[in-house]
Amino acid sequence: MAKPCPTVVTYFFENSAKGLEVRLGRPFSVGYRLFGGHGPHGRFSQGKRASPIGSNEAFKFPIHSNNEATMPSKFINSLWAATIVGANLPVHLACQGEKPDKIMEMTRRMDTGINFYGRVLDDQGKPVEGAEVLLHISRFGPVPTAMWTSVAILKLVSDDKGNFSIQGERGRSIYIADIKRNHYDNAPFKNSNTERCFYFDRELHVPFIPDPKNPIIYHLRKKGPEAFLLKGGIGFDFTYGESGTYKGKDFFRIPTFPIKEGELVHPTVYGKTVVCDLRAQATLDEKHNTWTVVLAPGNPDGGIQSSDQFLREAPATGYQQNLTFIVEGKAPKNIQVESNTRVKIGQKYIYLRSRKESIYSRIDMGEFFQLQWRPSPRDPKAFISNLHFSASATFNPYGDRILEEATDLPGDVRLGLMDEIDQAYHQKKRPRTPDLKKLIQDWEKTHTLPSKDKRPGWFKK
Repeated sequence: MAKPCPTVVTYFFENSAKGLEVRLGRPFSVGYRLFGGHGPHGRFSQGKRASPIGSNEAFKFPIHSNNEATMPSKFINSLWAATIVGANLPVHLACQGEKPDKIMEMTRRMDTGINFYGRVLDDQGKPVEGAEVLLHISRFGPVPTAMWTSVAILKLVSDDKGNFSIQGERGRSIYIADIKRNHYDNAPFKNSNTERCFYFDRELHVPFIPDPKNPIIYHLRKKGPEAFLLKGGIGFDFTYGESGTYKGKDFFRIPTFPIKEGELVHPTVYGKTVVCDLRAQATLDEKHNTWTVVLAPGNPDGGIQSSDQFLREAPATGYQQNLTFIVEGKAPKNIQVESNTRVKIGQKYIYLRSRKESIYSRIDMGEFFQLQWRPSPRDPKAFISNLHFSASATFNPYGDRILEEATDLPGDVRLGLMDEIDQAYHQKKRPRTPDLKKLIQDWEKTHTLPSKDKRPGWFKK
């Protein structure tokens, strides 16, 4: 006897299932959401009779003249489940190969015992003790809609040899989501090709075999001396009409400003003398459509140099008065309207020593200069370029060469340091170098931090 069909009904199939037949009280289309071996977002082959009706792998099958809809067997080949999504209609369900009484059993049996052994080393190959490892275990969930997506979150802590492990857990797979420790940079972990996802079930994967004598190695980079650093964007634009002119940038204050040729040492803006950290001059050779860009510190005692290396301490020597870049432009073929082209920059990083009381900066030049092509005012059939380039600066306001950022400072401490820097530069002074360790200790005396056992997840060592 026909009975109402709930909005979502889940049935599981063995791999040998021949198909799913749905009998309806009247012609109608029913949507199916298919759960493959990798969960609700798994991959599967689409049958000829299936057509998408939306996102999230939902499909519909046409109803035949005899009021039957059939899911082709090859459509569910290697699938474990199908979710029928439909309205509350009188529906009789007949599933060949179906075992609805074993839904929980079929998903639970994919869980298996999990052991895993890992190790955290620094960039010198030394063990990192106390590294926090965030690990996800995918496992069976008792709620039908979450049977494929139940995740247990564990937080492990590496021992004095850098080792961490899990033993006796149950699930299908694990994922190493993050590894971090104070005063260590985890970029080597995030950017590494080392495997982070491991499968243990035997139903759908070749299981990973853990070996306690050969743990999976992950790396962090031990930071050097740290400082509170400031960051800011730099952008220079030169039109062809501004060829040969100068522009400057004060890292602490105002945006890019024009500099008169007679005020290169002491530039002014609206009649007031301003500080220039970085000065740029760009000159266009119209005949060859080539720009010459000269970058220099804003003060005569400063220095500048380029490198392809990302340094965390500014060089002590090797500075020169300026750097020159040649930007060879070539207009796009058959250009009809305004267009842009990019020219690759040779050296990615610039290290700058600027101001009378020296400060040191690292400038990331990015990858390209940009040329913006416009019709020439002298020849409407010809095109001429404007120049644009942008960069990001990281600078140490205290006068030392440290360019390793202290990333673990509390927000209140950071705001206090910003205020000190602002007041000092208002008075045209360089701020004193703070004792970051003491600032953090003083802050912790007046603030209660959550203990580890109260944080999300749990810790194991």
